[in-house]
Amino acid sequence: MDKEVNQAGPGLQHKDGKAIHSRGMTLLEVMAALLMLLIIAGPFFSALLNSEQMTRKTGKEAKALFVAAALLESKVAEIHRDERHAVPGLPLGMTIPEGFNGEVQVEALFGGTMGRLWAVTAVVASPGGRPCRLTTWVTPRG
Repeated sequence: MDKEVNQAGPGLQHKDGKAIHSRGMTLLEVMAALLMLLIIAGPFFSALLNSEQMTRKTGKEAKALFVAAALLESKVAEIHRDERHAVPGLPLGMTIPEGFNGEVQVEALFGGTMGRLWAVTAVVASPGGRPCRLTTWVTPRG
């Protein structure tokens, strides 16, 4: 008996009218579909991972910036209260958060009859990040 396929009907049928039953996808078709999915989704997941790493690094650097600003403001207030505090070192009572490195530098720019002027610099580095450096000039009050 000849098994020609008649494709005129709603599905595949034998010449005698019986339906041809499909057994599903072959392994090759499944592998091809997975390969296409990986090719399409790969760059998306790579970009997502890169974005997450950059967000984490930026967060650490932002925290270093806030720590440097707090150190700088405290040191300037300390110098305004008493000029004898115009020396390098952390402001009294301040600490650097764990995992961060930091210091406060004070440099006398000039003094004498024209007045005194100091450059105060706070440098804070996050773990594995670039150092954040903030500088301001301070003159005594009064």
